[in-house]
Amino acid sequence: MRVHRARMELAGYDIKGKVVMHIDDNPLNVRLDNFRVGTQAENMADMAHKGRGRTASRFKATEIADIVRKHNAGVSINQLTRETGRSRTALRGLLQNIALKASQKPAQALLGLFEL
Repeated sequence: MRVHRARMELAGYDIKGKVVMHIDDNPLNVRLDNFRVGTQAENMADMAHKGRGRTASRFKATEIADIVRKHNAGVSINQLTRETGRSRTALRGLLQNIALKASQKPAQALLGLFEL
């Protein structure tokens, strides 16, 4: 049994057939006040609302530009989470994806020199 489920059960919550969700999306935060019991459908809706998972709404180009600009200026991911309403996971994934694509461009350009 995972820690968050054990804590909720020990605190007297009925979790049978339900999921225990982290309110702040931080699996390391195991405080009781960070948990919420719900259905899997509620969990999926929460994921989509917070911009996590495959069902997450896509970032708009203007939103991406604003996030990248602020992050490059030193704004933390936690602050961006509060400002955008997106989860840390979604923002981290976005920023890592952008960094990966940026690092691949020079290699792709170099490989282009050797195409036959």
